[in-house]
Amino acid sequence: PPLPELPPAPDYPCSYLTQADINTYLLPLYHRAWVVGSSEYSREVSGPPLPNASPELAKQFWFQQGNHEAALTFRREIQEIQSDEPLPTSPGRQPPMRPGITLRDVRLAMLIERAFERHLAHGVASAWSQNMQRTATRPLTEDDIEQRRLLHILTRNRPRCPICHKTTHVGRDCPDQRKKIPMTPCQHCGRMHWTWTCPTLTARSSAAAFVADSRK
Repeated sequence: PPLPELPPAPDYPCSYLTQADINTYLLPLYHRAWVVGSSEYSREVSGPPLPNASPELAKQFWFQQGNHEAALTFRREIQEIQSDEPLPTSPGRQPPMRPGITLRDVRLAMLIERAFERHLAHGVASAWSQNMQRTATRPLTEDDIEQRRLLHILTRNRPRCPICHKTTHVGRDCPDQRKKIPMTPCQHCGRMHWTWTCPTLTARSSAAAFVADSRK
C-alpha cells in the first residue's frame, strides 16, 4: 500500500497510537520493512538496563556498494528531519517520558522513509531495505505493541534450553533432546548424554530417597 498523507503534528500531551492509527500508518510502514522493537535491544550492550523500556519504530537502511557518500547524505537528512520536527510541549513543562509509539514517531518514520525512497529512485540505495520483516516484529494491535515493549522483561531472566536455546522450556522438556547430543560429556559420568538423563544421577536420587524414607 502507498504511504498515506502525513498525519498532523500532535498536540501536547502526545497520545499513543489508536487501532485506527495502527491500521492507517503502521501497516504501510510494515510493508517497507519497518518494525516495532524494544528500546532495551538498541541500547549499548555494556550499558545498564533501561528502567522503562519502550517500543520503538526501527528500520535498517542499505545502500549499494560504493555509494558511501549517498549513505552519509541520508544520515544528515535524518538528523535534519529529527531537529526540524516539532516536539509537542506545554509552556513551562518538560514532556514526560512515556513508553509508547505516538503519531510523532509515525511522522518521523514517514519523513525518513520518503527521504530514503528518493535514494532508491536514484539507484544508490538497495531495494533489500524494503523487504518485509517477520510477523513477530509487526504488531497489529495496541496490546501487541505493549508485548513488544515488555519482551526484554519476559526473556531477560528466563533460562534458555541448552539444546535449542529457546526460553519457552528447560532442557528436560525439550522435544529435540533425543535428536541431539551435547557438545560436552556428562559431568557426572563422562558419557555423551544430557545431564538430567544420566543413569548415575538417577541412581543417586533413588538412593537418597531410600535413605530419607528409612529415617522416618
